Amino acid sequence: MALYVMYYNFVRTHETLKTTPAVAQGIADHVWSMGELLDAAIGKQPITPHETAPDRRRKFRVIEGGKIE
Repeated sequence: MALYVMYYNFVRTHETLKTTPAVAQGIADHVWSMGELLDAAIGKQPITPHETAPDRRRKFRVIEGGKIE
């Protein structure tokens, strides 16, 4: 869905605007190509997760009957 929204706003030239919505709003300075869109989509590294400190983790105890305390 995010790629479609990016395509719609940065790549697809609209008939009434004669440009893309991103260029019309001043967000982009030119109409993007599909290559630029894909580079932007796959060019980012995923955020590395950080582990919560052991003393900050929630401690759950399973009691009889399946309830969590």
